[in-house]
Amino acid sequence: MKVGIHEVAIGPYADRDTYTAFGVNADRLGFSTLWNLEHVMMLERVESTYPYGTLPDDRTFPILNPYVGLSFLAGQTERIRLATGVALFTQYHPLLTAKLIGTLDYLSGGRFAFGVGVGWLREASELLGVPWENRLSRAREYVAALRAVWGEAPNDFKGQFVEFEGVLSFPKPVNGSVPFFLGGNTEPALKRAAEYGNGWFGLKLTAAEAHEKIARIKELLAENGRGDEPFEFAVSPAEGSTPEILEQFAAAGVDECVLWMDHFGGVMEAAGVPDLLERLKADWVEPAARLSGTPALS
Repeated sequence: MKVGIHEVAIGPYADRDTYTAFGVNADRLGFSTLWNLEHVMMLERVESTYPYGTLPDDRTFPILNPYVGLSFLAGQTERIRLATGVALFTQYHPLLTAKLIGTLDYLSGGRFAFGVGVGWLREASELLGVPWENRLSRAREYVAALRAVWGEAPNDFKGQFVEFEGVLSFPKPVNGSVPFFLGGNTEPALKRAAEYGNGWFGLKLTAAEAHEKIARIKELLAENGRGDEPFEFAVSPAEGSTPEILEQFAAAGVDECVLWMDHFGGVMEAAGVPDLLERLKADWVEPAARLSGTPALS
C-alpha cells in the first residue's frame, strides 16, 4: 500500500515556504501522492451544507489554485505524483482545463492525476455561471470532452454543453491522458466512479466504511463491463485514525492511504515539516510498504 498527503494548499499550509517544504520532503521520503483541493472562492454567507464536518466561521484563509500550485512543485520534485483532490472541473471550460493539465503533466514528466468532483458549494458554482441542476451530466460530458482533446489531433467533440471542431491543443499529457479519480462517498459518486473513472477518492472513512464502498464500486465496475480494467482506490482515514488502520485498509482493498491535517500534529510552519514527515514516514509509509512487500524509499 502507498501513503499520500492531502490538504497542504490551504490556510497556513498555503504559505510559500511551508507548501514547498511539504512537496520537496514528501518527494524525498517516498510519499506517493500530494493531493491539493480546490475552491475558486469561498463566500461570507453560505446556505449549502458542508458534507465533511463544520465549515469555519472565518473563511478568509488562502486556498491555492491546484493547477498553479502543483505546477510550482513539479519543477522542485522528481518522483511524487501530483494530484487534485478534488478539482471542481465543471467550473472551467474543458479546453482551458485541457491546456492547464496538459502543461502541468508535461512539465512534471507525466506525474499528474486528476481527482474531480462536482462540489458542494452551490452558491460559488452559480456565481461562475455554471447551473447547479445539471452538474452531474455536465461532469460526465466534460470528462469525455477532455479525453477527446487529448486524442489524436485535430480534435472534435459535440455534446450538450460544449462543442468544438478541429482543435489543436498541445502539449498533451505525457501518456496520452491522465487518470481520473472520482471523489465522493455517496452512492451516486460511487456510480460515477465506476462508470467513467480510473480511480476513486474516498474522504475521511473508517476501514469498515472503506470496505463497504470499495466492494460496491467493484460490483458497479462489473455491471459496467469494467471489472477487469485497472482501477485505483485512494482513501483518507477518518479523524483520529492511527497507523493500525493500514492493515484494515489493505484488507479492504485500499491502494493508497491519504493522510490529512488531522495527522500533522499542529505543524504549520516550514521549519517543522521535515521532522513531521520523517515521523509520518516511520509511522505510516514504512508499515504500508511492508504490507505490499515494497520497501520504502530511503
